[in-house]
Amino acid sequence: MHRRIRAVVTLCCCLCLAAAHAAEPPRTGLLLIAHGSPNPEWNAIASGVGDVVARRLLDEGRPFVSAFGFLEAAKPTIADGFRRLEAAGVSEVVAVPLFVCHSDHTGLDIPCVLGLSYDAETLAKLHEEGAALVRTKLPVTLAAPMSVGDLLPELLLDRVREVSRDPQQEAVLLVYHGSEIWDGLWRQAAGRVVDRLKAAGYQTVGQVAAATVKGRGPRIAQAAQELVGDRRRLIVAGIYVGWSGENVIAMAKAPWPQGVEVVGTRRALLPDDRVLQWVLTTAEAARQRRVVVPPEE
Repeated sequence: MHRRIRAVVTLCCCLCLAAAHAAEPPRTGLLLIAHGSPNPEWNAIASGVGDVVARRLLDEGRPFVSAFGFLEAAKPTIADGFRRLEAAGVSEVVAVPLFVCHSDHTGLDIPCVLGLSYDAETLAKLHEEGAALVRTKLPVTLAAPMSVGDLLPELLLDRVREVSRDPQQEAVLLVYHGSEIWDGLWRQAAGRVVDRLKAAGYQTVGQVAAATVKGRGPRIAQAAQELVGDRRRLIVAGIYVGWSGENVIAMAKAPWPQGVEVVGTRRALLPDDRVLQWVLTTAEAARQRRVVVPPEE
């Protein structure tokens, strides 16, 4: 008799646990992806965003489990982060690239790593670099980089204002990585930053693509020379995740225009709470496949 009662109790407990587990809503995995660098300090800044995202998701009770992965040059890799999400039992994954704008990385490398596209040349390159590929049956959605929306214009305006004295007497040179194939999208993204700065009173604003800056000093200097005119102060603003305008100036070693005070923005795009909020908003919109309509002018 006692054995029968214990069996019934055990069965009831199992059924209750199964029902509770079944009642849990399916959770989405948020995979935050950064480029990766041989510089551990840069990697710490990027992965720090992942740590803060994880805490915010937990504190706010959002239906996400988060993980972080680097595309190259550092660990954890994208595949490492994905395995962590699978182990957590997520039902789908939203990947958010912590990149400024579209490039071969967001358009070719990351989609191939995630199994969203097939490109033989890209896969061969990834194989040579030792990149681990994700193999999964889970649905994966890859979001767009930071250049989509108003994030970059607002971040750069703040960076410029931090070192500005008189917008009417200053020229602002935007320096960004750029991409030969994706040049149109980079110019469009930088153009929105230019428009925002001009609306804030900075009427002399230019832009130049300089890749990783090193060796591009003459190109940057030429853009500065053509831009400054009669201005006697030049603000160099870097549109990079981890480099400020001061970093750009130090690495470019450019022959700057004579008689012009050249200063750089002090902060890169990271860290910034607005980037964190952009990650969360982007992940939620991608999870719901929601169309984000820009506000009317």
